[in-house]
Amino acid sequence: MIKINFHKLDKKFPDDRTGFKITARPLLEHARNSQTFAEELTFSGMPIAKLSEFYVISVEGRQTIERVIKIPTGGMPEERENVLVTSIVSNKNSFFQYISYLLGDDILLSSMEINKARNQNENSSAGNAVYMPDLYEKMLKAAATDPQRFKGIEYLLAKISKDGIIPENFKKLHDTFKKVMKK
Repeated sequence: MIKINFHKLDKKFPDDRTGFKITARPLLEHARNSQTFAEELTFSGMPIAKLSEFYVISVEGRQTIERVIKIPTGGMPEERENVLVTSIVSNKNSFFQYISYLLGDDILLSSMEINKARNQNENSSAGNAVYMPDLYEKMLKAAATDPQRFKGIEYLLAKISKDGIIPENFKKLHDTFKKVMKK
């Protein structure tokens, strides 16, 4: 449940006499769950993955104007980040794609590599093949030129809460690179 308080809201506004309908909703919530703007808004029954500090404020008149605003929100569940990361990186393929993006120099080039591998997997007889990018080479290059990229990998490894997503051979490869980089 999210409860938003606008303590400094002028009690006279929003006013039906203005001809505008003003609504608010969490960014990841569907528009049909918008609420009429008031001093206090409560959104309940939301899945943990939809909780956020970003909200859509909509003003409807002759035209509709929507803006996304950030409202500092306290009391987020501790496991929220893990749930979000696991919803994005939900299987081995998406794990390797994410790592490829993290380590790649060019997002467009990484996307092209991923699409090429995906097409090869679809045309192969393997069916459930897992895309394994040139991680060793990318990790080697990142270790030599930009070791900070490994912090993104460590964050990802710490946040994935579902078993079976991170391949054991990747964990071993990552641990080897960490040891080498410390020296």
